[in-house]
Order: sequence, then C-alpha cells, then structure tokens
Amino acid sequence: MKIRRARQGGWTDGVRNVGSPVSICSLLRPAACAVRVEAVAAILLALCFWAGAAFGASEPFSTPESAITFFIDCVKAENYDCALRACAVEQIADGFDYEGLIKWLRVMSPSSQYLPSEYGLFAAHNRHAVEYFILHQLSWMTLSMVLPPEYESYLSMRMLVDSTINFDRVVADMNPQRIQRLEIAEIGRSHLLDNERHEQYLEQQAEVYGAQAATSRAVLYELDGSLFVGGFQLLQYDGNWLIAALHDILISQPGTGTLIKVSSPSEFEALLHE
Repeated sequence: MKIRRARQGGWTDGVRNVGSPVSICSLLRPAACAVRVEAVAAILLALCFWAGAAFGASEPFSTPESAITFFIDCVKAENYDCALRACAVEQIADGFDYEGLIKWLRVMSPSSQYLPSEYGLFAAHNRHAVEYFILHQLSWMTLSMVLPPEYESYLSMRMLVDSTINFDRVVADMNPQRIQRLEIAEIGRSHLLDNERHEQYLEQQAEVYGAQAATSRAVLYELDGSLFVGGFQLLQYDGNWLIAALHDILISQPGTGTLIKVSSPSEFEALLHE
C-alpha cells in the first residue's frame, strides 16, 4: 500500500495529482474548513493505525510459519524494527538461564552469546546481543542472495584481494534492495524434528531460553528466478512462536545465516529428508 503524501501543489499517490487541500479549504467558510481538516486528520490517523497494525504491532504468532512470513514481509518492506517484533528479543533478554546452560553443556565458555539475565547489565547486554545476532544473520542471508558469483569465497568467510574482484563495485554489489522481490516458495520441516534424541535436545534448549517449546523450519526462497534455502530457529512463549535465529542446523546451513543455493525444489525436499 502506498500512503499518499502531501507536497507543494497538492496530494499525490506517486502517480497523479488529485488537487490541493489548501486551495479547496480556501474556498470554504472557516467552519467548513475546520470540519474538512478534522476529516483529513481522521483519515490520516486511521491510515497510521492500519500501518501500525500491519507492521508495528506485537501480534501473536500461533505457528512458526506465521512468524517467519511476518518477518520476511517486514524485511522486504525494509522495516527492520518491524521484523524484530517477530523475534524473541525481550524474552531472551529477561529469561535466559545462564546457569542452566553451563550445567547442560558442562562447560563455561567465554564465547557465550548471552549472560545471566538476573542482572540488569547482562539483561541489557542480552537484548542488544539478540538484535545484533538476528540482524547480522539477516545481513549474510541477504548478501548470499545479492552478491555475484565472484564473491563465493567471501561468503565462505575467506578474504578477497583486489586481483579477484573490482573494489570500485563492491558497495554497489552489496546493495540489499533486490530482496524487495524475494518470495517464500515453501516452508518445510526436517524429518529429524521427529527424532527422539533431537526432541530431547529441543526440550532442553527451550528450558535454557525460558521458553515452552523450541523448533526449527527450513524455507525455500525464490529471487529473480534463483532458488535459495535457509532456516529459522524458533521459541514458543505463552503459545506465541518467536524467532531466535536465522539458520537451521538440521539442513546443515552455516551459522552465519548464509543461504544454500539450490537448482530445484526437489533439492529442498532432499535437504528436509537427509
């Protein structure tokens, strides 16, 4: 939806001028003009409310698929604050069980992404860590779709030198706006989610993150005729599914969020049954 905007010379929807409210108001009596202005204000308020409901509200996601679809729609609209509303930012910040993690893993690592949420400093750290982690993975997910083939080794976390790429084109090549045309072709689940051992892993993961349940989904994307596969890890809070990460270990996707390029939907199905 395009929200019509005011500019000198009239209102426009980006296609045609439909007349100036200023010139119309000048022809009306003051009382009528006031009514006119109030009516326009009411319409604009309604539009803002609709936009907030569509992209700004923290609405419940009863299924993992609904959270994923909402997230991708927000990303395509370049509304990243909106996208983060489908993510477990506050829930992980305030509910992460650090003690439970180290007891589960039987090791305390200095590289742990999140810290004990019992303390205000660490809860604030966790909040920003979740947002950074999601946006970092989203950036690599995007780059894996928009960068030309000569950047393949870069996407594998290796450095590139000026003899292999044109440094004058790098910033232009990294332009993320192409993913406005991104489409979700299919959302699936790995057969390993039904594995008893993995079910136990997910139960423990949910407990550490203060959630009721944990799961993952694999997604087949289509962009300008090319197919890519990526995943999501999700946590359930009060019946509401929220995103915790943009990769799925069950399809062997890199933890960076980099997507797997495939040539056909059948390859996506094969990844779900590996």
